Amino acid sequence: MQAVILSAGEGKRLRPLSAKVPKCFLKIKGKPIIEYQLEYLRKEGIKDIIIVVGYKAKFIKRKLQNRSIKFVLNPFYKKTNVLTSLWFAKDKLKNSFVFMHADTIFEEGIFRKMMAKRADIVLPVDLKECNEEDMKVMIEKEKIKKISKEIPLNKAAGEFVGIAKVSKRVLPRLKLILDEFMYRGEFNHFFEEAIQKMLDERKYKIDYIQTNGMFWNEIDFYEDLCWARKHF
Repeated sequence: MQAVILSAGEGKRLRPLSAKVPKCFLKIKGKPIIEYQLEYLRKEGIKDIIIVVGYKAKFIKRKLQNRSIKFVLNPFYKKTNVLTSLWFAKDKLKNSFVFMHADTIFEEGIFRKMMAKRADIVLPVDLKECNEEDMKVMIEKEKIKKISKEIPLNKAAGEFVGIAKVSKRVLPRLKLILDEFMYRGEFNHFFEEAIQKMLDERKYKIDYIQTNGMFWNEIDFYEDLCWARKHF
């Protein structure tokens, strides 16, 4: 199994903190966020790790040198979004893989539960009341029907955590979807939009696990960092 960690973004909303270090190297309980992710991967025996870099790429590569990590550059990180960063890494993806945002901190229990679940794609979901900015999930009859920020609040079952397990079976179709976005010049899209295409096609088993109160948080704002430092 492989892992791809997306760490190209500038983290503008965390300035001035992110002016000195990339978001993934902000510390929680004395350890950079990305080190938690790498630790979880090591415990699962996942050694083939790809990190997509952009902002402060040299900093990240220097800090993680001698780790046998493959680095992929998204040179257009200032004008693109997650889906484009994943596209830059797609040729290195040959097997089932774990997808992660480098700025998301989460309990190891969420990761272990995701890894134990069998499906073509497994998405951890926090079943809760959402706000407009959340990557919301609509669930009907225990199945994911939609994943989007545009889901009305009264139809959202919860929020997607931002990590996923993707099977090798899905990989050829996922790569084609990524290509389709790029060929159309649609560079500012989310990974979840590729998942939605596969949900609509109904060819793959896309399942979810519940976080069940385990801690996780995407670090976008200073308040997120403070919350994580207090509660993680």
